[in-house]
Amino acid sequence: METRVERTDYVPDPNVKLLNPERGFYYNGDGLPESDDYNDNLLSEETWVSDKPAHTIVPRYLYLTDECNDDLTWAGVNHPDTCQVLKNYAKQLEECRAAGVKVLFRPRYDTEKAPATLPAPECGLFHADTIERQENHIRAVAAMLASYKDVVAFIQAGYLGRWGEWNTSDYSDSTAPFLHSYTTRERIIDYVLAQYELKQIKQDVELRRPVFAKEVLDRKPAANVGLHSGCFVLNDSHGGTYSDFPGSPKNFGDVEEAEAYAQSLTANASFGGETCNGWEELEGNEQWRNCTTMVNETAAMHMSYLNGDYATGAIGLWDDNGCFDDLLEKLGYRFEVTRVEYTPTVAAGQNYQVNIYIRNVGWARLHKPRDAKLVLRNGASTQIRDLVGGDVETWGPGETKQLSITAQAPSTPGTYRVRLWIPDPDLPAGYPTAKINYAVKLATKRNNANVFDQTTGENDLGVSITVQ
Repeated sequence: METRVERTDYVPDPNVKLLNPERGFYYNGDGLPESDDYNDNLLSEETWVSDKPAHTIVPRYLYLTDECNDDLTWAGVNHPDTCQVLKNYAKQLEECRAAGVKVLFRPRYDTEKAPATLPAPECGLFHADTIERQENHIRAVAAMLASYKDVVAFIQAGYLGRWGEWNTSDYSDSTAPFLHSYTTRERIIDYVLAQYELKQIKQDVELRRPVFAKEVLDRKPAANVGLHSGCFVLNDSHGGTYSDFPGSPKNFGDVEEAEAYAQSLTANASFGGETCNGWEELEGNEQWRNCTTMVNETAAMHMSYLNGDYATGAIGLWDDNGCFDDLLEKLGYRFEVTRVEYTPTVAAGQNYQVNIYIRNVGWARLHKPRDAKLVLRNGASTQIRDLVGGDVETWGPGETKQLSITAQAPSTPGTYRVRLWIPDPDLPAGYPTAKINYAVKLATKRNNANVFDQTTGENDLGVSITVQ
């Protein structure tokens, strides 16, 4: 094997609007309808093109308002035994896949139109009418999502409380009794986690408050649990996010302790959400209005995604005060190649070696498990190999990782371009737009151009191995 050659002429891509799956800003508008009332207007590529800075995530809430007292069934999107609400929702997911976008998922039982503070009218509840029916809904939804694991960017637990956020405006509210019973919400969230695990859905299930996550993790330390916030950086409690919940045996008793727990958890678990407008004396004095506070809190919480439409005016304020670019660039992961070592010439059938050094300059990990692949490409002839260190979920913020391989060269002589491919492991064949948009783009330039190949979804590292 010939002596390795080192290439170091990589520079960070300064484009703060670089789009990547499962990170960045999401927007409520521009695209599919918010409700389950599926229409016949097919999505086109242009539907998702706008002057907004990121459109890789869209919120697609599953409204079960009219099904609060009905069982759900799933047997496939075109199967006659599948209930209509899940069939409609699955069609939305299929169009998102075809368009190459991913969804923020949350099931909920409130009204689809404002005010969304009203419970499902058939049941008067912010959840199903019985615990048995609640478990039926959870099973059917998990079965549906199993067919669309690639389309789902993040999963918020949902099912309970106003907006499906495990939240009520009045702790004595009788419209969410399952939420206010510790043993019942324990049964429900454990069932949600078990059903997703059964279907090999590996995204974290995000909860609204750290105390709810602690309830789960103290019982099941290995559970896939993350966090989301509906009032990020509103005030010290983040709009009640860090407050105790009445009757919980896991209450922190102090918002600072709850926040410290949340920051520790999100070092390895997914987190996102939205800012919100204050009320009464808070209105106009929300903490997110301070750019330094916003950036520091976002970094400390390892935030992956943030609502770009709410609170209204927030993005304009951040842009005016100079921190919007930081948020655009650092939300979630951001991978840069710093150098590559490789064997430039090798005999057919002999071993070659490649080492790739990757730095994560974002605020978070890429949470859905992916494996980075080395691709040797010579026209239509390719060799795809796994890499030592290629478990992308382990690439933590601020860390530099070495990816390496020693493998047998192709048997066909020629010059092979060396590429790094980070695909979505769950994407079915036959979706060329999603194959490109669901693959990870490196924030790296060579010769004044980003290394991402828009025709293959691979990152061209600009080096070649000649097989003799």
